[in-house]
Amino acid sequence: MGTVKVYNNKRRYDIDDDALAYSRRMATREYIKLIGGIVIEETEMDVDSSKVDEDGKTAIDFVS
Repeated sequence: MGTVKVYNNKRRYDIDDDALAYSRRMATREYIKLIGGIVIEETEMDVDSSKVDEDGKTAIDFVS
């Protein structure tokens, strides 16, 4: 198994006012862009690929 780069991110949580909130999951850059989130660059972390699901996100409240 290899490693995957994941990031903390902000995502839309209220479609009515377009508010952003920090996600409780870390995720790959690709997944964050797919959901329309914002990558927080300084949080980059390499994690074992087994910690990331097929969509590119970690478990809720992931701790490395």
